[in-house]
Amino acid sequence: MLDAVDRNTVRTHAALSNLAQLFPSHADSTEEISPFLTVQDFDDFAAVSRELSGARAVSYCPFIWDETSRTLWEGYSVAEQSWMERRTGAVLEAIPARIWLRDENGVRMIDPGPAPYAPLWQMSPIPVADTSMINFNMASDSRVEEWMTMQLEQNTSWSFLSQPDYHSILAPSSGESVEPTSLAWIPVLESRFETENYEEPQVSGALVVDLPWTAILSNVSFTVGII
Repeated sequence: MLDAVDRNTVRTHAALSNLAQLFPSHADSTEEISPFLTVQDFDDFAAVSRELSGARAVSYCPFIWDETSRTLWEGYSVAEQSWMERRTGAVLEAIPARIWLRDENGVRMIDPGPAPYAPLWQMSPIPVADTSMINFNMASDSRVEEWMTMQLEQNTSWSFLSQPDYHSILAPSSGESVEPTSLAWIPVLESRFETENYEEPQVSGALVVDLPWTAILSNVSFTVGII
């Protein structure tokens, strides 16, 4: 049983870590600087990673640490939102022009700050039916903010934020019975182009992965003993 879990974990981690490398590689080739990165064919690469890992959805969130960068980001995201229409060929609703969150009552509102921010940006599958998900601040969850801070101190290869019966904003439950899901967080490192220390690049963002538990527990045989 443990061997199967280990194999599934290694396969899933490899698929998602390879996808995370897409952003610093893109920045190296274009000399773009995080958080202002948009990989035009992200959905093609992410679709392969989702198939290999079993993830229901994968999103890229840049990390934004101050209000000046937030203002620049909001302008950038509005200007670059057409990446979704170029990939889908569909005419989509405009994305939110401001980073937003939900208050304690679940009501949408502009994030009043302060930083940090981790706005949803590139998503796979592309949210054709609901582009209003873009620019949701994942760091408005205190657990995510703590994880972001931890990543500055120690580059863990991935982390899980798990709760029983938890379903993320990336693939919300319809109210019917849905398999248990965790959020896996894969660090995205800054590119060699923008870092002063090639040996220890800093975390510039994350892949947020809606990962069913079956992705890790598939092909696992459980033996029930009688005592």
